[in-house]
Amino acid sequence: MKKTLCMSLTVVLTVACAQGMDPQARLSQLVDIFHDTQAFMGTVIITQKGKITFEKSVGLADVNRSLPNTSDTVYRVASITKSFTAVAVLKLQEEGKLKVTDPLSTYLPDYPNGQNITLHHLLTHTSGVFNFTERANLLSFSGTRPSLAELTRTFDQEPVYFKPGEGFHYSNSGYILLGRVIEVASGMPYETYLQQKVLSPLGWKASGFHRDDVVVPARAEGHQPSGEGFEKANLFTYEVTHAAGGLSATPRELAQWLPGILSGKLLAPESVQRFTSPVFTDPRGNPYAYGVTVGKLLGKTYVGHGGALPGYTSFMAYFPDEQLGVVLLSNVTGRNVEGMLSRLYLAYHQQH
Repeated sequence: MKKTLCMSLTVVLTVACAQGMDPQARLSQLVDIFHDTQAFMGTVIITQKGKITFEKSVGLADVNRSLPNTSDTVYRVASITKSFTAVAVLKLQEEGKLKVTDPLSTYLPDYPNGQNITLHHLLTHTSGVFNFTERANLLSFSGTRPSLAELTRTFDQEPVYFKPGEGFHYSNSGYILLGRVIEVASGMPYETYLQQKVLSPLGWKASGFHRDDVVVPARAEGHQPSGEGFEKANLFTYEVTHAAGGLSATPRELAQWLPGILSGKLLAPESVQRFTSPVFTDPRGNPYAYGVTVGKLLGKTYVGHGGALPGYTSFMAYFPDEQLGVVLLSNVTGRNVEGMLSRLYLAYHQQH
């Protein structure tokens, strides 16, 4: 029978009543509840000090093929991509190929007002650049593969929200522009630079920018709730969100991402400091840095980001003081994934 209780109430009651339950079983039950209430279908991984302490997958990567989700399933991570774009910009700065203080006009001389917009503004959503996804119907791009330049033309003539540096407005357009900057500064396609300079040095094999006409055996297809189950969602190619949201990753590889960056595996200490230094507070009260928010949960600071696309939701968080990471990747149009993180974090601490 379809569940009608509020998921948050169900979860709270379940955790409260499960004090004698095995810790792993308690976390497992939470993930089952997320799935049973049609809020989540995918994989949860928790790591501490570099080791996986909990992992569980629920539901199907493809309902038509009855292919189960696993920790090696390839999910679209949506706006988590922004943290990768930010790291690529910082890598290029370390290589001497750009500076985050450079005006956008250095790389895109024809962009309106580009002389007053810096890369720093774009990275921190303080550029005032119009967010094209607020007006455009992304599904209208279905079946197309727009280039970064073509995407830019969907917003470059739109009015700005404010003068650069005078406010905060989350803008996917800003990260589309950063993708173009990466191409100009590196002399490579955006995807190639990310693969060669960011993903490959980490030893990642499965994650990347995957065209939908290329066979990826472990790919998670996007779904949406239907009745008491799930059905395929209307999708669009990764190129539509590109440097703002086009990456696909496995949970096991993504679980290494923030711990690796913050420990200096890819960036010098001063770049890591830039990456995690908030500039403005987003509308939900989370200070935003370079492609990540720096928030607090139960009094503990975390670095993280979420993402949402038709058919997919995601969230990653890393608590540096505890060396604790949580990754949730879902192939269903989702609900409050950040709320799921909170409940998992609370349940995890009830056992430690």
